[in-house]
Amino acid sequence: MSKPSQRFSTEYKLNNKEEWQIPMANYVRKMATPLVTPDEAQVLYKAATGEILETDYLHMLPSIAANTDRFKSYPSKVRNYPIIPRAILALLGEKATRPIIPIVAALNSDYINKQAKYEFDETLKSVQQQYLIELQQLGMQVEPEMDANGNPIPPKSPEQIKIEKNSLPDNMAKDGQDALDLFNYMYDIPEKFRENFLHWIVTGRVVSHKDVRHDELVYDVFPPSQLSVVMSKNVRYIEDSEAQFRTYSMPLSELDDLFDGNKDYEEVRDDINRLINRGNDTFSYAPNQAGYWFNDLSRQSLNRTVLNNELIVHHLVFTSEVKIGRLTTITGETVEVDENYEPTDYDNIEWKWVKQLWEGYIVADRFYLGFQPLPLQRAKFENPYSVKSIYNGRLYGSQFAPFQGIVKTLFPYQVLRNILKFHIE
Repeated sequence: MSKPSQRFSTEYKLNNKEEWQIPMANYVRKMATPLVTPDEAQVLYKAATGEILETDYLHMLPSIAANTDRFKSYPSKVRNYPIIPRAILALLGEKATRPIIPIVAALNSDYINKQAKYEFDETLKSVQQQYLIELQQLGMQVEPEMDANGNPIPPKSPEQIKIEKNSLPDNMAKDGQDALDLFNYMYDIPEKFRENFLHWIVTGRVVSHKDVRHDELVYDVFPPSQLSVVMSKNVRYIEDSEAQFRTYSMPLSELDDLFDGNKDYEEVRDDINRLINRGNDTFSYAPNQAGYWFNDLSRQSLNRTVLNNELIVHHLVFTSEVKIGRLTTITGETVEVDENYEPTDYDNIEWKWVKQLWEGYIVADRFYLGFQPLPLQRAKFENPYSVKSIYNGRLYGSQFAPFQGIVKTLFPYQVLRNILKFHIE
């Protein structure tokens, strides 16, 4: 499947859903590879809570039942004696006791210059004060700096000035530290770190989502099984990949908040609401009661788009391109202009295609909404490939030999323990 051309104007991309948005969404959806498959994630997360499915013992149970009449009537079954949850709880408990002490270091700070200026000013002031005091003692009419009792203030020694210089506050670092402390409190950063630590233990993958919505910072973590990516084998950070495709569920109220003011959403909101109600009707019947109506292909498709009063939503983030120009003025200054700038005959302008990050949503596998360039872009004329996704994570190991989570490493030992217990019984 070929990738649609990216070198169209932003206006064309926004106004051509059938010709550009849907083909781009289908391309990302087809090319994206899941970080963790849903089936594998289900097995691993169940094992993390101490639940092992009977299908994990099929390699030994049928042979016992088939070859030995005594085991055919044996009243016992393979039971789970969990060892994985204890290991996970121990790790999570140890993680919870680790202090998270963020320390801010201001880059390009003026703190050193501020210290040098303070030392120079105070030294000059002390020399002047000492000189005025000595002139006053010689009987000259001068007025050195006095204290509240009318006595001359003694000049500071070089050692005292150095101590005061070193104790000056670094206001830039202090402001950054205060901001970071506020973020830790507002977005519960330590709790999200512990949650992602659990995902790393279980799956060996860590992902996060950072964005700005309605002038508010968004930061959340989620299971890696929700995310698929289009990325090179040489990429280690997900934010540097070509595209991301996240699948999760969302109630109608959250959709209303997400697409507040979106005209396309207002046109299909009633259809989405009816879809949710039809989905609820579907789950109110048992398969043997519903008969042919339940097995109809359209109903099966509906079941995959509605889950517990929530709609399945796919969020796409992908790299596109936009044309920008560098305008050189008469004075020699350069100004960056967007693609809508109309140059005059006197303009000296150079055009270039740079990377641009886009997003879009597929709701219930049929409604394509919210396709737009993200408001915060990093790529500039001088650095056209500097784009970072709002989804990020780290891939440990390599894509040829990915890192295995602790649960997956312990899983064979858990199964072996249960089999040995079964034989002993």
